[in-house]
Amino acid sequence: MRVLWFTNIPLPPMSDRVGRPQAVSGTWLWSLASALHQSEPDLQLGVACAVPGVHGTKFQLDHCQYYVCSQPRLQHFAAHTTRDLDLAAEAVDSFRPDLIHVHGTERFYGALRSHLSSHIPLVVSIQGLISRSLRYRFADLTLREILALFRLRDAVRGVGPLWEHRLWSAAALREANIIQQNQYFIGRTNWDRTWLRSFNPKAKYYHCNEAVRDCFFPRTWSVDRAIRGKIVFTGGANPSKGIYTLLDAMVQLRTSSRDCALTVVGDLAGRHGLLLRRRIQDLGLEERVTLTGPLGQEDIVQQLLSAEAFVSASYIDNSPLSVAEALVVGVPLIASFVGGVNSMVQYGRLAALFPAGDPALLAERIAQVLDAPQSGAAMGHRASAVSRRRHYPMLVARRQMQIYREILGDHRHNCDVNKSL
Repeated sequence: MRVLWFTNIPLPPMSDRVGRPQAVSGTWLWSLASALHQSEPDLQLGVACAVPGVHGTKFQLDHCQYYVCSQPRLQHFAAHTTRDLDLAAEAVDSFRPDLIHVHGTERFYGALRSHLSSHIPLVVSIQGLISRSLRYRFADLTLREILALFRLRDAVRGVGPLWEHRLWSAAALREANIIQQNQYFIGRTNWDRTWLRSFNPKAKYYHCNEAVRDCFFPRTWSVDRAIRGKIVFTGGANPSKGIYTLLDAMVQLRTSSRDCALTVVGDLAGRHGLLLRRRIQDLGLEERVTLTGPLGQEDIVQQLLSAEAFVSASYIDNSPLSVAEALVVGVPLIASFVGGVNSMVQYGRLAALFPAGDPALLAERIAQVLDAPQSGAAMGHRASAVSRRRHYPMLVARRQMQIYREILGDHRHNCDVNKSL
């Protein structure tokens, strides 16, 4: 079987080849690709990705054929042109796959259906939904902070938050068209399945969990090794991830004389990073908040192992990789009850839950975990036992192959029926 993947960001080997830093957030796909090769040696896998500012190239590495589709250096992640679709179609013609698997609806790849021969089935994995997340772009920012993000010269140059919002709004319309025009989809949660049905009631939905990166499995969290009062958050300065709700919860914990400290991991660049630092100063939390910036996967593992609690405070999420990683490691998880998260934590059995945007209840959940470390450890142990099987790359790879075979069989049947009509 020949399968061609289209991915939102380069896999690590492709990242090295095009001279870019390793795409840490995307390496779960590399774990899945490696597991697929181990479990299905006859599978021939191709990986294609459109990358701004590089020359188009293809190369063979680690049993995969890689295609780098060139884009202009300043082209935005959410934008696409007819040329992008043409180059993606050229990758298809070169690899000649039996099946195409598009990872995510955020980029243009799902629109390839109109450029393909009808005999090639295309399946789209739902990672998140732009149309659902767009409304939370500025989340807990005050009006003054939102206005501080904008510059008149940005509007003239076609950059900045306002321009980005327009691009993502256009991408949301493209996403709706992609979902309506395709037949086969892979999802992870009750939430993405429900929204898929609302966009395309006739779509065929297959459930498959995401693979967690290999480095999260060898070590398990223990309350004895955790640093007392340490809380970890990995959403960086992105407002939609609920960082400002968490800061307000930290203020309430300080007011109640809780001895705890927050470590914020993730992107802190640009104006959002500046606003976050200002908010921390305004709240008087400089001594209680540590900003690390982006970290490699091994460093993230160490942060989880040393924490007493991990917080996911997002306003909207489907199946966040950070939550899956925390569940696998077994660190006590406190998560907002949004999107597909409830499918991951079995309605609170594997995590302490709170309503998104509610700092008082978030503070209470943190206090409960810190005050009863053995109860938190028991919850984390249950979560690890369930999640290590659910997100283990080899088991996810087997399910992925089962889905591929089912889609190929269904597509051939439909083609035979159409020929007989």
